[in-house]
Amino acid sequence: MCNRTVLSALTFVILVGTPMVLRGQKETPSPGLTIRQEVDSEMMNLSRNLLQHKSLKEKFLQLEKTLFVIKTVRKKSPRLLTDDQIYLDNLVSSVTDFPMFSEFKKESCPDYERKLIHRWDRRPPLEAEAPVLKRTLNILEGLCSIE
Repeated sequence: MCNRTVLSALTFVILVGTPMVLRGQKETPSPGLTIRQEVDSEMMNLSRNLLQHKSLKEKFLQLEKTLFVIKTVRKKSPRLLTDDQIYLDNLVSSVTDFPMFSEFKKESCPDYERKLIHRWDRRPPLEAEAPVLKRTLNILEGLCSIE
C-alpha cells in the first residue's frame, strides 16, 4: 500500500514537472509569442525551478529537459530573425559549456562564473548577446545553490 502511494506521488511529480512536449502532448503556444519569448519563458521557469530543487541531480535533470524543449522549439521554427538565431545559438552553447553533472563542483562555481564572463568579454558586443550572459549567469546561480 505504501509503495503504491509513493509510486503515485512520484508519477504525479514527473507528469506535472515534465513539459508537455516531453509527454507527447502538443503545446499550443500563446498567440503572438515569438520563439525568443517562448525560450525566454522556458529559461525563466528553469531559473526558478533550479532554486527550488535541492539536489544537483534534480537540477541537471531540469536543465536537460529545458534544453531539449528549446532545441525542439528551435527545430520547429527554422526561419528566425538573425538576432534571434544569434541569441538562441549563444544561449544553448553557453549553457552546454557548463561542466557535466559528474564533473560539476559547487566549490568551483566562482571559476565557472569567471570563465563564462571571460567568454563574453573577449567577443565584440552584439545587441543579441547581452541578455544571453544574464540568463546564463542566472542558470549558473541556480545550479550553484546546492546545500
